[in-house]
Order: sequence, then structure tokens, then C-alpha cells
Amino acid sequence: MPLFSLLPGLRSLDLDLLLVMMILVLLLLMDQLLKLLLLLGKLPLHLQNLRMDLELDLDKVGTL
Repeated sequence: MPLFSLLPGLRSLDLDLLLVMMILVLLLLMDQLLKLLLLLGKLPLHLQNLRMDLELDLDKVGTL
């Protein structure tokens, strides 16, 4: 069953626009997944260190 028959409104959309929307949704889902992993404490160590470095840099900027 083709996608266009499921969602008739998509037929009028440009395929480039559809691709951009799909990429944005994927980025949003990846961001939410990283936040969830961070909350669970399951983020890989190198990403935790990067996050801590970014927080320190932001603190320095805030005190200027």
C-alpha cells in the first residue's frame, strides 16, 4: 500500500519539502533520545565529558 494512498494530503506536497520535514523529525527524535539517555545516566562517557565541558564553557560566558 503506497504512502500517498494512506495520506492523500501528501500528494500535493513537494517531495523536497517532505524530505526536509522527515529529516527535522528524525533530528528531533534523536535529541529526545539523547535527553532520555542523559536522564537515565546511560550516556557514553565521552558524550558526558563533552556535555560537562560545554556546561563549564557556558558558565564562564555567563560570568563575563
